[in-house]
Amino acid sequence: MSSKRHLKSRVMLFILLSLFKSPMSKNINFLFFIIIFFFACKNHKKVEIKYTKSSKAMALNTITINNIDESDHIPDDIISEADVVTLQKAQINFNELTNSRIRFFQKKIFILNCIGLKFYCYDFKGNLQYSIDLSKKKDPGGKNYKISDFLIKSWKEIRFIVSDRSTLLFFEKNELKDTLKFNFWAKELEQLKNGEYLFYQDFVNDRYGKPSHVIKTNSSFEIKETYLPTSDMEANMANKNSTVMYNMFKSGENINILQEQFYNIFRYPDFSKAYYYIDFLKYKFSPLDAGSHSLNNKRKALLNSFWEISNTINFSYFFETKPNFVFYNKETKSLLKTKDLNSVNRMILSNIKAVNEDFFISVVSSDVIKEISKISDKTKMGVLRNLDLHKMPSANPILISFKLRRF
Repeated sequence: MSSKRHLKSRVMLFILLSLFKSPMSKNINFLFFIIIFFFACKNHKKVEIKYTKSSKAMALNTITINNIDESDHIPDDIISEADVVTLQKAQINFNELTNSRIRFFQKKIFILNCIGLKFYCYDFKGNLQYSIDLSKKKDPGGKNYKISDFLIKSWKEIRFIVSDRSTLLFFEKNELKDTLKFNFWAKELEQLKNGEYLFYQDFVNDRYGKPSHVIKTNSSFEIKETYLPTSDMEANMANKNSTVMYNMFKSGENINILQEQFYNIFRYPDFSKAYYYIDFLKYKFSPLDAGSHSLNNKRKALLNSFWEISNTINFSYFFETKPNFVFYNKETKSLLKTKDLNSVNRMILSNIKAVNEDFFISVVSSDVIKEISKISDKTKMGVLRNLDLHKMPSANPILISFKLRRF
């Protein structure tokens, strides 16, 4: 690299000396151009961009959405290998559950309701093990913590991330044991195999400089590497139009990172190109659309979630303010999409909130199931036809783990 710079300097010096030997009146403009060019080249620094924006050619796998505003026929027997867990003594209603982060660890179910600031631990029979009312936990100034995500060290040791304070809270059941400050802002986190951590930053906070979407730290939460830097235009897009609650989706050992504005899904640790690219053809959202007009008034699609098990992908998107849900079979390269929630099957397919042991996890309201059961034939109830709905308390949420048959 240094030899190239020396060669460039020698060439520029030769040109300058040649100019000085010529009449200045003929070469004065060219001389100024050369001087400016010389200093521009000298001060230019090559910036390595560690991410790609939407590009069908650069993605490893592309899923194309045709007939974006149509629903496919969903077979009655599409759901297979299903299991049902009814959350007993539920202190969380269905609406809260649909806006929650759900994780699984050692045959336990952990639910964080970020809006109501409540945390629950259930066993796989639906029995409540313990709960934490995080709304009653105050900082030294008497203010509520803005908690957005959590990690599980053991079934009773939980770490919560406070997104607006760059803080981790260490709980043992419902007792706050410790806090830890770190020097960056983030809203999501995942633990890696080697004890390191992966954090996701949103678009809107540049308190510590221009943010990157993904930060990797060591076990002491010191930054080791950053990925997916944000641009001003991208931040403008996200602030106006983003509908995503979470951007990191862990499926088994894979951590997928959704960049909804560019229809990309990256898979850690490779950020050189997208692992998946969702092609909405002419309905893609462009950075040029990030003006004063709302996305709601445009015929554009915007990704909202992404889940994956061994043979099937599920993702959702908004189109003309309406949610749409897609299942893609990785073996047959075929897909099913729906936006109509007029059956139990469609209701299950549209409410996926997690994956566990290669099963999708969906959230369903018992009240809605009861209403559908009044007007549906038993055969139309699918995996829920054997539930004794009369013994089910009102408003108890239900978690359904399931796979899809080959389609």
